[in-house]
Amino acid sequence: MIIVLKEGSGEAEVREVLDRLEEVGLRGRELEGRPRRVIHVLNGPTWKAKPLARLEAVSALVPTSGPRHRREGRRFFPYHFLAWAVLLLLVLSGLVLLSGFFPPGLGRPADVLGEAGSAQALWFFRGVAGFLSLLPEDSVAAGVLALFLIWLAFFFLPEIDRTTGPARLKRLPIVALGLFFLLGGFFLALGGGRG
Repeated sequence: MIIVLKEGSGEAEVREVLDRLEEVGLRGRELEGRPRRVIHVLNGPTWKAKPLARLEAVSALVPTSGPRHRREGRRFFPYHFLAWAVLLLLVLSGLVLLSGFFPPGLGRPADVLGEAGSAQALWFFRGVAGFLSLLPEDSVAAGVLALFLIWLAFFFLPEIDRTTGPARLKRLPIVALGLFFLLGGFFLALGGGRG
């Protein structure tokens, strides 16, 4: 965390902030060569420095990444979860916009006396419907559960795969399995199932 002091702050204000940091169990040092005087909090839980924002000499507190973040990178939870949630919301909002501007059947006259057509699965359910049509009727619930577990495994793949460095050969079976499921989903969505 960086503590920015107000313009015109002198040595007395810097000393006061450093003393208050020591009172809460933190250590800091002044960064030289800045237009304003700034103090860098060097160690400890930086949330303890938040009460210093009420001091007269302090202008602002600027958070920085801690040593754990610099050493290990972002943690899986909540960052990966939030990234997937934002992506899901963007895709859903795009689908809602597309379905609002281009509804199915727009412009075709209604044939009231004609025979009703067969109901087909929507395009985004065709892969699932094709997979479920390949299963016996008494195991459809197990097929739905298997699909859910496959998608859950893809969601948690960064947590499952913890290989670091240039380990592309170790990832090859996972990538091949993912491509197999992706191509299988496209094949089934294009009508590769029985139904």
